Amino acid sequence: MAESTQAAGNADAFNPAETIDHMISRIGEQLPSHMNAGTVFGAPVTQGDRTVIPVARVSVGFGFGAGAGQGMDAASGGFGGGGGGGGGAQGDPVGYIEVTPSSTRFVPTVDVTRIVMSATRMWAMIVPRVLFRAMRRRRRRM
Repeated sequence: MAESTQAAGNADAFNPAETIDHMISRIGEQLPSHMNAGTVFGAPVTQGDRTVIPVARVSVGFGFGAGAGQGMDAASGGFGGGGGGGGGAQGDPVGYIEVTPSSTRFVPTVDVTRIVMSATRMWAMIVPRVLFRAMRRRRRRM
């Protein structure tokens, strides 16, 4: 009876739900100050009567897990728990807003890397199909 009480006492020492809540709270407090358009581009710039405001697409993802439990041999009173998490963020420039006394306009930036990668993917899908069809036609003629 004493062993199961000891294991139950250890279970109260580690609460996975509280651990995850704590991690999410910390990220919620710190993330807004780190991920914004200024992180990707810098602060808005004013020169004369013209202001340029950077615009960025910021993506954030993260995951957490925690658990606790008793070992396979309940008689030994073994207990363990742990948790962990990970995440990442990415910022991509999409353009800037130019504000003047006479107008306001959005000017998109051209992401050459994205264009080249899209063209490469399309090429990688098209070339094998064309070659396969050409080989199949050639076999039929033989």
